[in-house]
Amino acid sequence: MLDFESWFSSLPKAQVHPSIRHDFFGSLRGLAWTTGNSDHLPPKPVVSVPLSVVLQSDMDEDNHWDAELAVQLWIECQKGAQSQMSGYCQFLMQGYDANSERSIPPSTAPDALRHWTDEELAALQTTTAGQKLIQLNVEQQEKWRLKYNQVNNNNNNNMTLEQFQWAMEVVHSRAFKGNFGISTTSTKDDSNLVSTVLPTLLPPLGAAIAGYAYLQMNPLFPDDKVLAVLALVAALPLVLNVLKTSSNPPSAVLLPMIDSANHKEDADSSIEYDPLSGCFQMSIGPKCLIPSTTDSKDQLQLCISYGKRSDAELLLNYGFVPGVSSEKEPTEIHRKRLAEAFVARNSS
Repeated sequence: MLDFESWFSSLPKAQVHPSIRHDFFGSLRGLAWTTGNSDHLPPKPVVSVPLSVVLQSDMDEDNHWDAELAVQLWIECQKGAQSQMSGYCQFLMQGYDANSERSIPPSTAPDALRHWTDEELAALQTTTAGQKLIQLNVEQQEKWRLKYNQVNNNNNNNMTLEQFQWAMEVVHSRAFKGNFGISTTSTKDDSNLVSTVLPTLLPPLGAAIAGYAYLQMNPLFPDDKVLAVLALVAALPLVLNVLKTSSNPPSAVLLPMIDSANHKEDADSSIEYDPLSGCFQMSIGPKCLIPSTTDSKDQLQLCISYGKRSDAELLLNYGFVPGVSSEKEPTEIHRKRLAEAFVARNSS
């Protein structure tokens, strides 16, 4: 984790608040807030992730966004130290070599339903909701196999099915979805900002300068029509940007550092793309910080909201159920507690 944090801090434009670091909460890895209170949270973003290390896929109508993102991730990890995302890959793969023919990195969501044994899955059969969840798991695995076949046929990627499933698990447990106003047709270097941001800034700057000069020449009786025209010119880029953003398809993105934070549905967090800095930025509020319940460390866990998620989705893709702590205990016992909690919460 220290290697990852060192890598991230070395990235141009990357920023992380000094109170944030990785830690374990029971058996769960996440982000800690080490100042010990939430009384004086910074008003500015606490994490900035440069676009240069963000993998992205447009969520197209064919619904192959996840496979595209999974392939991108595996290709980057195969580059090893030559990849600009080398620290992220090492963090996810925990020392495994993506170029080894049969290497399968450790799971990033070890308690996701796809890893349960038949005996563990049987504990969900007592309710209709549990039976539907098991069927969802079967259907998801079949969809992933079909996508793997299509990926191999179209791109001849050097991936085994198991490696593809690992990458898909990363995507489904860590990717953020939204209309961020960017597209996969956008480049990831600073020169793109010159062609996209500068034209957006020039009209309002020009209108402001013209308006100032006009008021200097007509301080007592300015013409309201002239001022209205200048205001329209200044507002035009904002209107065009809103139209452009609404026309872009939603995207799924992998955001190193930000995606290390665990989920709390009511956390008052926000993640936005700032075109001026070329970074995804995360801001947090008091509800993002919760006391650690699994150990005696005097620190808070930093959580963010993944949005509204059903118990079925959380157990299927993330491997947890709200209210079940991540205590250090044998896997079969922990999954039994997860199944019991799911059944209890979805028994009606």
